[in-house]
Amino acid sequence: MRRWEINAPPEKDQVQSLSIGLDISPLVAAVLVQRGYSTEASARRFLWPQLSHLQTPFALDGMVTAVDRLQLARKRGERVGVFGDYDVDGITSTALLVLALRKYGLDVIYRLPERLTEGYGLSQAGLLDLAQNGASVIITVDCGIANLKELQWAKEQGLDIIVCDHHLPPPVLPPAVAIINPKVYHPHEYLFSDLAGVGVAMKLAWGLHQDLDQRWLELAALGTVADVVPLVDENRVIVTEGLKAMGNSSFAGLRALCEVAGLDPKNLKAGSISFNLAPRLNAPGRLGSAITAVELFLTEDDTKAYELAQQLEQQNSERQQIEADVLDEAIAQVEQEANLSKNAAVVVAGEGWHPGVIGIVASRLVDRWQRPTLAISLSPNEGKGSGRSIPGFSLFDGLKACENYLSAFGGHQLAAGFTLDRKHLPAFRQAFIDVVNKVLRPEDCIVSRQVDIETSFSELNITAVRELELLAPFGCANPEPVLMVRNVQIERIRQVGKEGTHLRLELNHKGQTLPAIGFRLGDMAGQLSTGLADVVCLPMITEWQGLQSVELRLKDIRTNNSPVELICQPTDAIAPKLADRRGCLDESNDFNGSFIDQCDLIFNQLPQQVSALQESLSKVPPKGWILLQFGRKEIAASREDILRRQLDRNFLAQVYLEVKKSGTKGVSIGSLLQKLSSTNQGTETKVQLALTVLEELGLINRYIYRGQSYVCLAVGAGKKRVDLSVSSTFNRLEEEQKKALELVDFFATAPPAILAEALARLWRECVPIAENCQIC
Repeated sequence: MRRWEINAPPEKDQVQSLSIGLDISPLVAAVLVQRGYSTEASARRFLWPQLSHLQTPFALDGMVTAVDRLQLARKRGERVGVFGDYDVDGITSTALLVLALRKYGLDVIYRLPERLTEGYGLSQAGLLDLAQNGASVIITVDCGIANLKELQWAKEQGLDIIVCDHHLPPPVLPPAVAIINPKVYHPHEYLFSDLAGVGVAMKLAWGLHQDLDQRWLELAALGTVADVVPLVDENRVIVTEGLKAMGNSSFAGLRALCEVAGLDPKNLKAGSISFNLAPRLNAPGRLGSAITAVELFLTEDDTKAYELAQQLEQQNSERQQIEADVLDEAIAQVEQEANLSKNAAVVVAGEGWHPGVIGIVASRLVDRWQRPTLAISLSPNEGKGSGRSIPGFSLFDGLKACENYLSAFGGHQLAAGFTLDRKHLPAFRQAFIDVVNKVLRPEDCIVSRQVDIETSFSELNITAVRELELLAPFGCANPEPVLMVRNVQIERIRQVGKEGTHLRLELNHKGQTLPAIGFRLGDMAGQLSTGLADVVCLPMITEWQGLQSVELRLKDIRTNNSPVELICQPTDAIAPKLADRRGCLDESNDFNGSFIDQCDLIFNQLPQQVSALQESLSKVPPKGWILLQFGRKEIAASREDILRRQLDRNFLAQVYLEVKKSGTKGVSIGSLLQKLSSTNQGTETKVQLALTVLEELGLINRYIYRGQSYVCLAVGAGKKRVDLSVSSTFNRLEEEQKKALELVDFFATAPPAILAEALARLWRECVPIAENCQIC
């Protein structure tokens, strides 16, 4: 089963105000409001980031001390060592500081850990190597904050350490001359804690020089995007300005790397870094030493730069093949051994798996099975592991809960690394799976796609779609806006590309037609037919022979028999969430039964009365789940049921004629009910209501004879056509029928986000929430 998570619709007044105030399309304004930029000031700052938005480096605690120590080093002629890391963040951090320190007039050497022999992070051996090569001051970049033991040793050796890191600090900070880390408490109120390691290094360089070199922004942008930190606030400024600077880069190495990757430096985007440049820069560190990548940025010789870029290209090709082989083994292991129906985590391990690719493999497995995943490379006595997680589970906390089995570990919520004695692997595997199972619910492991807003083709004009680029650079915490369009007519279906890998559709929505392309969705062609569907897409502008037009990049499609549910979280965070499976009742669909068991209210039929709906909602707890699980048959049956109970003029005439047959003598109500019900003309309740209406219209009379109820024609009845609106009962029933049909239609057709909001409001009205509610 697949899941689309839809945000609550933004407030229309806020969208309109933002659209007018900033002269942007309502579509872009809606996305901004949806993402928390609801005021003109916050939206303007987001759309047009400037270097002036960066905080002074001296707001970071430890900056003054670090700068003072480096100034003293220059005065004394001391050698400064830089200890970095082998990923892109560590590589760019190292290159940036080496360049900045040299520019400042310092004697600088640097060192990176060897992945295969030393593993991740700062080591005593690395510190010793720098010290033996003459460094008396050592700056750690993208590492060091968790190395209490190593830095205690360095202090005892008389080394002065400046920790320049961005990882989560431990409860006890390591001994150092200065610690510069935005995640460490700052009395100066540094307001952004999500800088990448290279962002922190750039701040140190800026503080030392009292100026911000444009070249540093290029390196900072590379490391920031590659390290998958949130592209908001200062990171957004760094990446935006860095990408601009790359268009006319002074780095011979960056120009050469773009050339071998087939990229135009003037048209680089965040995605160019993520999918083209970062893998090539990461490759040498994954296979051995990352020094090649650092030297790429330090050289000023074009010929040498091109040679180094070619080396990275070759190493990346090798990495891709190694990764593919390990991934195949890991997938086979999961399919054979992992009990995914019971376990919310995946742990795979293989003999001789290359430690440089296990992190990527873990990430691929997360994409495939939506579970926290650990991949472990086994040697005779040890296991080196790398993990990736999903929202809702902190990998760092999960490893900490199992630290008794580990030799070392470190990382973030979504990514971490560790080592362990091989003999502990079985116990560690089970302990980790048990920890994850206690935290995650089955629905957390459903592949989910976040949808920003629901829109229509009429809003997807060239101007609006082009304006969506104002939201770039896209990445972590600022993804490309994903839109949903409901009730789209599929008019044409084709498979395109080599071996029909891709899906090409022609879609019509309310009379407007747009083409759509679904990359790697070709297999869906056999499951689709012309008819209605809901689509999730990214709009883009294409150009052909000088003419621009809008095209949709399909991310997913939902038809009446698709195993896709829509999840809506109302604006009210306490209110129940809505799981929308309307139109998805095919028993073959892979719907999670355990999730159904956890739902607090399930609608298999459509409600027809608000009072009954309120009574049902009153039993749903705060933050509970409401599931809609009905299809077209149930919708049609509900409408027919309401109409069948309708008291129209024809049915009233039938009841009247039956009474008329008995004349003024009358007929017992019992026999009348039996006759009309047996001829399937109406239920007893409907007949009774009809009698009440006829009586209010003055057409019949009721009387009691020998203990039985009778009806007979009233004197003068039938002499003229009556006005049904004279009957209060008829008017009430008509109003009830109208409201019942409206309620059924609303439940059947309302956009899921709108329906979730309506149910949340109704739930609030009938469920009092205590101020000290522990669930809330």
